[in-house]
Amino acid sequence: MSKISVIIPVYNVEKYLDKCISSVLKQNMTDFEIIICDDASTDGSLKIVENYKKKDSRIKSITHKENQGLSVSRNDGMEIASGEYIFFLDSDDYIKQNVLTTLYQKIKNVDADVLYFGYEEHGVGNQDNIKRYRHKSIYPNVENGPDFFCGAVSEGNMCVTSWSAIYKNQFLKENNIKFKPHIIHEDNLFYYEVLMKANSVTSVDDFCYEYIRRNNSLSLSQRIYHEKIGSLCFIIAEIINFNKNNKHECKYYTNEYVSNLNRQLITYYKELNYFSWNKLPFTEDEELILRLATGAFYNGFFTYKLPDNVISEIKKYKDIIIYGAGKVGVGLKELLSEYDIHIRAFVQTNLKDTEKKNVSGIPLKSIDEIMNDDGGVLLIASKNYSVQMIEIAKQMKFKNIIDVSKYI
Repeated sequence: MSKISVIIPVYNVEKYLDKCISSVLKQNMTDFEIIICDDASTDGSLKIVENYKKKDSRIKSITHKENQGLSVSRNDGMEIASGEYIFFLDSDDYIKQNVLTTLYQKIKNVDADVLYFGYEEHGVGNQDNIKRYRHKSIYPNVENGPDFFCGAVSEGNMCVTSWSAIYKNQFLKENNIKFKPHIIHEDNLFYYEVLMKANSVTSVDDFCYEYIRRNNSLSLSQRIYHEKIGSLCFIIAEIINFNKNNKHECKYYTNEYVSNLNRQLITYYKELNYFSWNKLPFTEDEELILRLATGAFYNGFFTYKLPDNVISEIKKYKDIIIYGAGKVGVGLKELLSEYDIHIRAFVQTNLKDTEKKNVSGIPLKSIDEIMNDDGGVLLIASKNYSVQMIEIAKQMKFKNIIDVSKYI
């Protein structure tokens, strides 16, 4: 058994991999193993790994025939790890000199399940603008995991990244702690599960890890936003279910933790054009979480917004009228304003003289007051009466009608 197993997941990182592996091999500790899992790279990463294996017998490798994601790569590495402790290292980052010896001695001295440490973040090739993140140092004191979690949340000092800690291998195996496959933000769930199950946790403020922040255009794609939203809904649901059995104090701080995740969820939701249910089928719990998180938007009716093709169809018309001046109609107006789509009027079936003549600053009229032509479109905005409203619109010879009630 070696002292530490360093697990490095690899996917198309040939530019950075040499520096990553070298930073481990240059450590003054010699009793370690490096487990590299290549996740079906299409660049020269695998060749670099094979060259290093020839030079150093401490390097083991796993090769995936198909890309399976970061979580699976880490789990596969953990499965064959023989080290007393586990250290995760992302393949485009590196570690400072002699940190393995320092961390091993400290976690061994206090016999902790987990030891957290600080890290430095900087951009590619930018050593001048370094941000430093650290845990409040409690070493050589040790706390149980839930107490450490509560303290971290209360101080706003949560370093959830899995690579900002060293873990006792036996602790992870006995508690069957693994990364959830095929999700984004997997570290958020791993961090929570580790601390809820750990009997002994300590931390130091040493800066041991160099995190390189890289711009990734994929993070702006609609597909990635879908995956991030789906992942966060899953993670929140998992944490809520786990939290049912927590002590009162930990319940409170878990709720705070979930609130932070919820804010991330809302940020991604704002960037999303339309959430396709078919792309990410939810459980009932996950759907409820998305509805609760987005309930303050668009009067709580357009949880999934409107599909791109519907927005494109509405934009074809110069004269846009919303049939339905209630909460659904107001929510629709709010949603369309984000696309710079302006509403000429709200209409309803029977407008009494005593009723107000505008809604949210938009004129409100009776539907029989509206003259319609090929350049106008009537948007049906009702949760319960859309069928009747469509029939009325057809009787009144409206040529262009779009029913948005199916997206509520």
